[in-house]
Amino acid sequence: MLRKSTIGLLCITLSLIAGCGQAVKDNTIAISRNGATKAVIVVAADAAEPERHAAAELADFLQQITGAKFEIEPAPAEGKSRLLIGPGAAKLAQADFSTDGLGADGIIIRNVADDLILAGGHPRGTLYAVYTFLEDNLGCRWWSSKVSTIPKKPTVMVGDSGHSYNRLGFSDLSYRHSNRRCRRATVCTGPQGRHPSHYHRRNV
Repeated sequence: MLRKSTIGLLCITLSLIAGCGQAVKDNTIAISRNGATKAVIVVAADAAEPERHAAAELADFLQQITGAKFEIEPAPAEGKSRLLIGPGAAKLAQADFSTDGLGADGIIIRNVADDLILAGGHPRGTLYAVYTFLEDNLGCRWWSSKVSTIPKKPTVMVGDSGHSYNRLGFSDLSYRHSNRRCRRATVCTGPQGRHPSHYHRRNV
C-alpha cells in the first residue's frame, strides 16, 4: 500500500514538473526563425513620435540581426506574435496596462501570452525599453556614436523577462561608473538619429 502511495506521489510530482516546463515553453515568443519573420511590430495609430521612432529602430536592428524584414502596423496581426511598442499598443495585450509610477524615463519589458510589450514613460521611456531589450536579450552593444556590435541571429526566441525599471540618472555621451548596473540608452539627435548615453536603473 505504501509503495502504491509513493508511486502515485511520484507520478503527480513528475506531472507538475512537466506542466511547469510546458508553461515556460509556451511563454517563449518566436520573433524570427531561420531568417524568416515570425512577429510583427505594432504601434498605436495615435502614438507619439518617440514611440514611432522606437518602433522604427526596433525594425531596423531586428533586420540587421535576423536578416528578416519586420513590418510596423497600427493594428493587431493574425498568426504572428506581436511586438507592442508604447503604452497604447500595450493595451492590445493588457487592457489595464499603465506606466503610472515609472517616471518620464522608466521602462517595462513584459511577455503577455504570445506578445512582447516594450513600453515606458513619456517621452523617452519606450525608446529606452527598445534599446534595453536589444542589449539585454539580443546582445547588441553601442560603444560610441560610430562603433557598435550587432550580432547575427537568424533565429530569435524570447523568454519572459517581466521587468520594470526606473531610471536613476542620465548623462549625455558619457559613461557613469557606479556599483549599480549601467545600460546604454540613446537620444534621437543628429543625422543618424542615435547617440549613445547611459542611464542607471533599478528593478521596481
